[in-house]
Amino acid sequence: MQGNDWFAISRHELDEGTLHLKPGVRGHPDLPPAAGIMRGLDLTGPGPLLDASGSAGLGALLARAQGVDCLPVAESSAAALACAQLSGPAVAALPWDEPESPAGTLLLLPQSDRGNLRMFLELQRAAAGLQDGRLLLVSHKDGGGKRLEKLAAGLFESSEVIRRGNGWRVLECRGGRRDAAGLPDETVAFEAAGLPLVAVKGTFAAGKLDPGTGQLLAALGDPAALAGRQVLDLGCGYGLLALKAALGGADVTAVDDDLAAVRSTGLNAAALAPGTISTVHSDLDSNVTAGQKFDTVLMNPPFHVGKGVR
Repeated sequence: MQGNDWFAISRHELDEGTLHLKPGVRGHPDLPPAAGIMRGLDLTGPGPLLDASGSAGLGALLARAQGVDCLPVAESSAAALACAQLSGPAVAALPWDEPESPAGTLLLLPQSDRGNLRMFLELQRAAAGLQDGRLLLVSHKDGGGKRLEKLAAGLFESSEVIRRGNGWRVLECRGGRRDAAGLPDETVAFEAAGLPLVAVKGTFAAGKLDPGTGQLLAALGDPAALAGRQVLDLGCGYGLLALKAALGGADVTAVDDDLAAVRSTGLNAAALAPGTISTVHSDLDSNVTAGQKFDTVLMNPPFHVGKGVR
C-alpha cells in the first residue's frame, strides 16, 4: 500500500445496502469479522437501536434494512467513523457514552485485543443503562466469549444465546441490574517514565510502559532539545511521548485514530502540561489542520488492526 491508497474507501454492495470500508478498519479488505453472524440476525425489537459494534456501521445498516429505527452509530475509530458516516448518521463515541436519546437495543461487540478490563467495562456499563432495554452481545469463542457470557449472567436478569456459527455467538440480555453493575471507572491509574498517568481502559498499553515507547524515549534524549519546536505525536496512545515533548518546551499536536487514546492524552495533558498539547481524533493526519507543518514527528507505529498484522 502506497501514498494515498490508505485513504481509499471501498464500497461493498450487500443485499441490505452499501457498506463502506478502508484500510485501518477491522476486517478490511474483507467485511468486518462478525459480519457473518450479524447478517441474518433479527434486529427488530425494543428501539431505537444503537450500533456500538465497531463494525463501521454494519449493524445499523442491517437494522435499517429491517425497518428498525437507529440512533447515530457510535464509532471510536476515526477511520471506521469516516466509513460509517457514508452510510448514515454516526458520531465519535466510546461504546458506553450516553447517546443523544435512550437506546432500546444496544448492539455490542467488545474487542478482545483491548483486554479484559475494557471488555468488562463495556458490559458493565451496558447493564447499568439497560434496565428496560436489551443488549445484543456479539462475541467469539477465541475472544473471551465464554467469560463475557458468564459475566452477563450476573449483570442481567436474563441472557440467552440466540444465534451461533463459526465460533461466533450472539447473546440476548435483558433487565440490566444497575446495582450489580454499578458504574465502574473508565480509567486506570499508573506510573510510567516517572510520570503519574491515567488511561481509558482499552487504550494501547494502558497501565504500563510499552517497550517501543521506552526505546523512543531513550532515543529522544533530553526533551529540552525540542523546546520551541512544533511536534507531532502520530499515534499518541495515552500521551507519554507528547507529554515528554511538551514538558521539554515543545508545542505538541497529539493524534490518534482511537478515541480512547485521544481522551487519555487529553486527561494527562490537562493534569501535567495544561495548554501545551492539542489532541486530535484523526485517521493518521486526515483531521490535522491543512497546511500545518511540524519540526519533529514522534511515532511508535501500530503494527496490528485487531489481531491482523498490517
